Amino acid sequence: MPPAPFRNPVFLRLLIAILFAATASAQETSERPKKKKRTTSETTESKPSKKAADEEDAPPKKKPAASEGDAEPSKKKPAAASEEEPAATPKPRKKATVASAEPEKEPVKKKQVEESNADADEADAASAKLHKKPASAPAPETPSKEARSAAGKAASAPNASVEPDQIVEYAGLSGSIRTLIDAALALTKQNLTYTYGSADPANGGMDCSGTIYYLLRQAGFKDVPRDASGLYSWARKEGKFFAVISKKADGFEFSDIKPGDLLFWNGTYSIDRDPPVTHVMIYLGTEKGRNKRIMAGASDGRTYDGKSRWGVSVFDFVMPRPRPGETMAKADFLGYARIPLQGAEKAAEPEPATAAEPKEEEKPAGSSASKGHSQRPKAKRSVKSSD
Repeated sequence: MPPAPFRNPVFLRLLIAILFAATASAQETSERPKKKKRTTSETTESKPSKKAADEEDAPPKKKPAASEGDAEPSKKKPAAASEEEPAATPKPRKKATVASAEPEKEPVKKKQVEESNADADEADAASAKLHKKPASAPAPETPSKEARSAAGKAASAPNASVEPDQIVEYAGLSGSIRTLIDAALALTKQNLTYTYGSADPANGGMDCSGTIYYLLRQAGFKDVPRDASGLYSWARKEGKFFAVISKKADGFEFSDIKPGDLLFWNGTYSIDRDPPVTHVMIYLGTEKGRNKRIMAGASDGRTYDGKSRWGVSVFDFVMPRPRPGETMAKADFLGYARIPLQGAEKAAEPEPATAAEPKEEEKPAGSSASKGHSQRPKAKRSVKSSD
């Protein structure tokens, strides 16, 4: 008699089902062909197929019943189609993605560069506009000169002057040169400021060429040029010019300098002239006591006795020197010229009076005086030598 479990019908059915399933599985396994050894590429390509095969072997999942309104579910593709689809699509998609990604970065980078350049241009324009503001609205020419004159006058020492007898050479000068020196010293005592463009002391000031122009006109010259460049050309044509190359005021080139000579510079300021002469003064001689050469004229900062003066004044005659921080002087001394005073002397000098002959005195009768009368020689006209 069989054991108790085998007598149970439920147990028997379960056992039969297990045996049947094992027999079917073994038969199916034996029917399958043996798997070949695959390469790496074949293994990679077959992975989706294995997944599809597993899905095929797995028991079908129960799907919810579709309602009437739902669309008809799509039919499942066979395993062969699922194997071809993943193998063909991945690589081309990856290449296309890489190729399309690279061009997309360039426009973004170019745009950023353009925006950065635009910002830099705007910053430069703003900076240039800020720096150009002072130059875009310059002060009017006349007020700026007046303000400069007033400020310079306030910061400078009073105008200097000397008496004629303080000049060593004054006693030996001719009358016309003395007159010129006296007139120059008289201007230095009127407290005249430096006024660009003025040649009349009635304006309260004069510039350098205006001062010399005024003095020469007062001395009798009617054809005198107004500016320093014109005075230089006039002096060289009508008088005698002594060029100076030396940078020292005690050089041999100054051995012929005399009171009344005109002194010329260039480079004291920028101007378009031919010849480029920018400054002129008159030489006075050597001052007693200090034993220094002096000159007269108008300046906006030259010195006398170590102090800056601003206006028509007496100044020390020194050669141009470099300013602080400079290696060479911008201005240059050109030389001195002897003005042609002969014509001015003849025009200004009055005709000397001729002495009248004395009348013969009447003698009383019987006097023993001689009948003849004495005659005085006529006074001869003296002609002064010109410098």
